[in-house]
Amino acid sequence: IDALSPSLRSHARLVALLGQRVTIAEIDGLVRKLGHTSGALELPLDAKIAVQRLARAGVLALDDEGGVTFRRAFVRDAIVRSVPEAVRRSVHLAAAQLHAEPPDGGAAEHQLAQLAWHAAEAGLADEAARAYFVLAQRALARHAYTEAERLYSRALAQDARPSVLDRRAAYRGRGTMRYRIGRPHDALADLGAARAVAADEGDVVAVIEILLDEATALDWMDAYRASEERVVEAHALFASIPASM
Repeated sequence: IDALSPSLRSHARLVALLGQRVTIAEIDGLVRKLGHTSGALELPLDAKIAVQRLARAGVLALDDEGGVTFRRAFVRDAIVRSVPEAVRRSVHLAAAQLHAEPPDGGAAEHQLAQLAWHAAEAGLADEAARAYFVLAQRALARHAYTEAERLYSRALAQDARPSVLDRRAAYRGRGTMRYRIGRPHDALADLGAARAVAADEGDVVAVIEILLDEATALDWMDAYRASEERVVEAHALFASIPASM
């Protein structure tokens, strides 16, 4: 990296900050958004030219689908660490803004993932939480339980406003994923947190549903007596609901 020209070093830093795999179109969009100078980054080259030169230098690699990656992940990690915090944040902020408004009105998986990650790195907790939650729900719909668990965790890790992230839904979603991937004790903790929120909100139906989720998790632990207790509790709550509801 030190042997590269200053302009190529800047472009390498920019690509490193964009993620593990990006496209030339994404790099070009960010260069245009940042302008030719952004903090410590001088970006005088066209994105395609910069990528081609970095590939010839053995820094980057291009795959058959147009993706751009670093040949060695540890090199990318080292470059990211070398970029000043203020510059990193400004790049992540610009990248989050770039991915915030998909041209077709509905974010594709890759674009939404980029928005979530860059927003989190830029300190945009609301945007990051919202995007990670949508990604988690999509992974759940595909029965990609491990991926969904990871995405729910990232959504919950954001310091988002209550009006933005439904923590009850996120805890319940992560809990139901966790007993499916062999983490029933963690699942019970999440489901307990979700049930507490539902109880505070006075949502009896949600409490009943979560109790049944807990019963399922306990079944996976062969804790049949505790599972039965959750079912009995759910049944009692159900019986207490007025018929008019």
